Amino acid sequence: MKKFISFMLVALFAIAANAQDKDFYYPGGPEALQEFFEQNIVHPKSAADIYGVVYVTAVIDKKGKASDIKVTSKSKYPDLDKEAVRVVKLVKEWVPQKNDRQVIIQVHFRNPDQFNQLTGVDEEFVFPAGEEAWKEYVKKNFRYPQSLIERGTEGAVFVNFNVDVKGNGSDYQISSPSAYPELDAEAVRMVSQVKKWIPAKANGKPYETRHIIRVDVEAPQQAQLHDTNVSSAQVGQSGNPTIITTKIERNPQYPGGGVEMQKFISNNTRYPESELKAKIEGDVEVTFTVMPDGSLRDARVTQSVSPGLDKEAVRIVNSMPKWDPCLATDGTYVPCEMKIKVPFRDPNRKIDGVPFH
Repeated sequence: MKKFISFMLVALFAIAANAQDKDFYYPGGPEALQEFFEQNIVHPKSAADIYGVVYVTAVIDKKGKASDIKVTSKSKYPDLDKEAVRVVKLVKEWVPQKNDRQVIIQVHFRNPDQFNQLTGVDEEFVFPAGEEAWKEYVKKNFRYPQSLIERGTEGAVFVNFNVDVKGNGSDYQISSPSAYPELDAEAVRMVSQVKKWIPAKANGKPYETRHIIRVDVEAPQQAQLHDTNVSSAQVGQSGNPTIITTKIERNPQYPGGGVEMQKFISNNTRYPESELKAKIEGDVEVTFTVMPDGSLRDARVTQSVSPGLDKEAVRIVNSMPKWDPCLATDGTYVPCEMKIKVPFRDPNRKIDGVPFH
């Protein structure tokens, strides 16, 4: 029986994604590179009935020369690995890079009976509804580890897994462990929660193979302040601000900035017992006014999650120390309305037996 396998991709974790990564590194693009491989691959006799993908890494320099060419992870078929490296070394010219850039190259070993043409493989994105839907899924479901809030770590984590002919996923693994195990564990947890994937297809027929998917990690938005661009420069007899438009020189700020504010929220959150039992989580948006003396007034929920979490979010905001007030262009301090998001994540949640914080 002939087999189709896919060899594991090992990817690098990048703290700051390089915009250059969006540009392909071979003249003519990925189709031209695969065509080059198709014309030059010699399928090893020792693996004559083995088909799939070998992933090779290389470093491309400013002159378009490649070095340090090797497989990302040795497979069960060393002759396929060796042939993949050989055919990559045959490429004489790559797209020159501004700085030395490590790239990952896919070398396909195809069954000529099943893959008569490169276009015979269905390239549909593995996540239902496509790549953009996947990005939205990540934004809504990735639980950024509290232990990394202060660092503000961002980048990409790559998870590989099996998908059978029915779209069931299994054996979720990090392609290459990053410097932040908490991010790796959360990426695996989130990816494994997907109920159904889109299986790979060739000539319209699904087959079992191994996929890799990218998880883009962003620091929590709740650590950022949202300026309404409207300030209040007068306070009426009732003591409530009367909103009028004025030009702002400097927005209000929590003492020490967003990172310090997030630490204050994390250290002072009292998770309501009822919400813990019901496993309710989410981000509560609270709007409030920063007065000229830095005190906070009129805290109210403008994006609700649940009554218990809403109440706790308002309590946290009301317990904050005085902010650095809003400075108008005429040099006076004026009241200013601000918004923040207060995150709630179950502190008892565990990932692979380790409490999630």
